[in-house]
Amino acid sequence: MEEFKHEPFGSETSHIVEVAIEGRMMKKLRQDLPGLDVQGIRCTSISEDSLLISFYAKGGSMDIVMQKSSGVGA
Repeated sequence: MEEFKHEPFGSETSHIVEVAIEGRMMKKLRQDLPGLDVQGIRCTSISEDSLLISFYAKGGSMDIVMQKSSGVGA
């Protein structure tokens, strides 16, 4: 998520960034993978440079940790 690399995580206002990321990811997934039935996305700051991103669908959920410096990891 290159467009959010300079935004603060883990601060008082990080919820604004988290909501923006959720919306951007949902929009992009619907464009790129229209058959994928994602029902929700939730971003939560877990440190100054990491987000926990949860994807929700009918079949269950999946959590991914995204770090600013290295992209996606687990």
